[in-house]
Amino acid sequence: MKIVITPNEILNHPTREVTEFDENLRKTVREMEEILRNQRNPEGVGLSANQVGLNLRLAVVRLNPDEQDSTPHFLTIVNPRIVSQSADITEEYEGCLSIPNHYGPLPRAQAVTVQFQDLKGETLTIKATAFLARIFQHEIDHLDGKLITERSAGPFLTEAELEEKFREKKPS
Repeated sequence: MKIVITPNEILNHPTREVTEFDENLRKTVREMEEILRNQRNPEGVGLSANQVGLNLRLAVVRLNPDEQDSTPHFLTIVNPRIVSQSADITEEYEGCLSIPNHYGPLPRAQAVTVQFQDLKGETLTIKATAFLARIFQHEIDHLDGKLITERSAGPFLTEAELEEKFREKKPS
């Protein structure tokens, strides 16, 4: 299993609902978690199934995204949907593992409530704010076949350009 890079068509189409909650699904999730643990992807905080070439409405989200040095804790969301979101919108730069070295400004709700199924098929609800809410929205966009390149007003920056932009904003 490896990360699919644009312009792969699987990234541009909505994924199909998961109906089988079996060992194959659990194995897929373990492999997706391993990709996010991989040292070559330390910035990866979420991964949708279509990003690894699978047409499944499934994503893995890192629950401690701001703690890159600690052991990652993941939440698997199966058949997720946003059931409510705050009116408060924040625009921040986002990147994507499927669009390497491109970061664009995206407006996102500051808080979301997401309904999903776990690996047993049980329906759960989670409320997320700030960066974690942004991650859920990003991954659900993937599952809906939407990329950051479609949602951002741009301009897109490389990692070096983004670092320079924020270095310029810091007071001396």
